[in-house]
Amino acid sequence: MDPSGSRLEFVATFEKNAAPGVFKEFDTHLAFDPEKPAGGKLDVTIKVTSADMNIADVNKEIRNKDWFDYAGFPQAEFHSTDLRREGKGYVAHGTLTLKGVKQGVVVRSPGPPRATAP
Repeated sequence: MDPSGSRLEFVATFEKNAAPGVFKEFDTHLAFDPEKPAGGKLDVTIKVTSADMNIADVNKEIRNKDWFDYAGFPQAEFHSTDLRREGKGYVAHGTLTLKGVKQGVVVRSPGPPRATAP
């Protein structure tokens, strides 16, 4: 995948309001046939310390244990269990491990992966 053309976004909830952010550093391993995505696999390693919520004071706060706990858990991981086509894009169901807790999540791509030259 092309890191320069990819974004890994998240939405936190703060005082019942959506608070969007982005992880600026992550590594993705994708193996699948676009015509047969069900046999594919998506693995993502996220450098949690690269989280950016676009507000300096908030970025300082999310380092703490109440949020991402950079010191204790500098990395998160997603591993797909199911990949399938949905509309013009793809959906990966899998497990996200964040702060040592595993939770099922769904990752969506807005469109098909783009081929890139080596």
